[in-house]
Amino acid sequence: MYGAVHQSWRYVAAVVAGALFAGAGGLTVGLEIWSFALAVSAALVLGQFRFFGGQGKQVPVVAAFALANGSAESATALGQLLLMVGLGALSALLTNFVMAPAIRFRDAENAVLDFTDTMRDLASGLAEELRGEVSESRIDYWTRRSESLDSIAGSAWDAVERQENRVRLNPRRLLPRQQTPKRLSGYRTWILALERASRDVESITKGLQNLYGGHYDHIALGGEFQHAYADLLEETASILQGIHDEQEPGRDTVSKQLAHRLDEALASVSECRRRMMRDPGDEEPARAALFTDLSRLLGELNRAREHSGESG
Repeated sequence: MYGAVHQSWRYVAAVVAGALFAGAGGLTVGLEIWSFALAVSAALVLGQFRFFGGQGKQVPVVAAFALANGSAESATALGQLLLMVGLGALSALLTNFVMAPAIRFRDAENAVLDFTDTMRDLASGLAEELRGEVSESRIDYWTRRSESLDSIAGSAWDAVERQENRVRLNPRRLLPRQQTPKRLSGYRTWILALERASRDVESITKGLQNLYGGHYDHIALGGEFQHAYADLLEETASILQGIHDEQEPGRDTVSKQLAHRLDEALASVSECRRRMMRDPGDEEPARAALFTDLSRLLGELNRAREHSGESG
C-alpha cells in the first residue's frame, strides 16, 4: 500500500507542477509560441528532479497539454484539471486495495521445498551408491550435485525476498488475519537450516570422493560400514521427504512425527558411531569425519525444528 500511495503522490505532484507552469504563462501573457516553449522547457528541467522519480515525465506533458487545449488560460479550467487528477489517483488507490490479490506464499514455499527435495535426492543417491559397488565416477557425479546447492540456496533466498516485497506492497496486508511476517520468518528459518546442512552434504560427498578416488592409500571403509552409513543416509532422506510431505516450513509448529524422527535419527548416528568406532584402525579419521558431517546435518534440521516450535 505504501508503494502505491507513494507513486500516486508523485504523480499528483508532477501534474500540479506541470499545471502551474502552464498557468504561469497562460494566465499572464496568454498562449504565445515563445511562452509555450519557455513553459515546456522549464517543465522539462523540473521533471528531472529526483523528487518526482519516474513520474517526472508528467510535468512537461501536462504543461504542454494544458497550454495547447486552452486550459492554462482559465483558472477554473486549471482547477478542474487538477480536481480530475486527484479523483483519478484516489480511484486508482481504492481499486488497488479492493482488487489486490490475496496474500499467498506459493513461490516462497515451492523454493524451500525444492531445496529440500534436492537435499533428499543427494542423501538417497549416496545411500544407494554405498549399498552397491561404489564407483569413482558416480561419487564424482554426486559431488558435483552437492556443489550446486549454493545456487539453489541463493534462488530460495531470492524467492522469499521477492515474496516479502510483494507482501509489503500489497494493501491486503493491512487486513486482519494476514500473519505475513510469521509465515515468511518460518521459510527463512528453514532456508538457513538447509543452507547450513548443504555444506555438510557437500563435505560428505567430498569425503567419499577422496576415499574412492584413491586420494588416501590403504584406506577403505569396509562393507559393514558402507551399509550402516547408507542406512543413516536413507533415514536422513526419509526425514527430508517428511519435511516436504508435511510442508513443515509453512507450519506454525512442526509436526510431532518430524520431531520424533529427528530424535531417532540423531540417536541412530550416535549408536552407529559408538559401534563402528570401536576398532576402526586406519579408517578412524575417515569414519569420524563422515559421522561428524552427518550429525551436523541432522543437527541443523533439528535446530530449525526447535526454532519453529514443537506441536503440542
